[in-house]
Amino acid sequence: MRKSNKTMVLAFAMVVYMMSTQAFAIDTLTRSDIINYAKTAVGSWYVWGGDKWDPNNRSWAGADCSGLIIKAWRIPRAASYKTSVGHPYSTYSFYHQSTHWYRISRSSIQMGDALVRRNSKGGHCFIFHKKDQWGKPLYYEALRTGTRIRYGTRSAGSEYVAIRRKSLSSSGGTTTTTPSTPSTPTPTTTTPSVPTNQATPVVR
Repeated sequence: MRKSNKTMVLAFAMVVYMMSTQAFAIDTLTRSDIINYAKTAVGSWYVWGGDKWDPNNRSWAGADCSGLIIKAWRIPRAASYKTSVGHPYSTYSFYHQSTHWYRISRSSIQMGDALVRRNSKGGHCFIFHKKDQWGKPLYYEALRTGTRIRYGTRSAGSEYVAIRRKSLSSSGGTTTTTPSTPSTPTPTTTTPSVPTNQATPVVR
């Protein structure tokens, strides 16, 4: 290959690399950004394949378990509550891949991280907030069809792994897509955990 052709190929490859890097860049968020966004979904309906809701109209649209994380983590990009980003990730993505997140030990889980499981029958995931005064973990969760997105305690068996969003900041971050910070919902404890051997409609 002539030198001029090699130069053109290298230049083209560099342009493609730069474009792909920009396409996959995500905003830097704080942990509070994640929680403040997730809490706006509480009370909206579980909708399989959904990733949008209206904090002022709980009967409109809704999200499933992975859709809730997609929007709260603002991946692959930030969007308003009522705008879908196309639901590009599922529990399979969160469990097997590391596009905008990575696995951590469950003992190191912090506010805004998530727990996810995936097996041949489907999967589930939810966002960790904190532990209550009795040491029970509190989560934001879209459980299954026929239920509303909730904030409360639940158990999580050993089949769940912990994942953390990339590009987290201990300070600063962006909150431009969160117009207001609603009060933290009252935790509920009425929703039981989902047995791992039970087929459920939570398959995203």
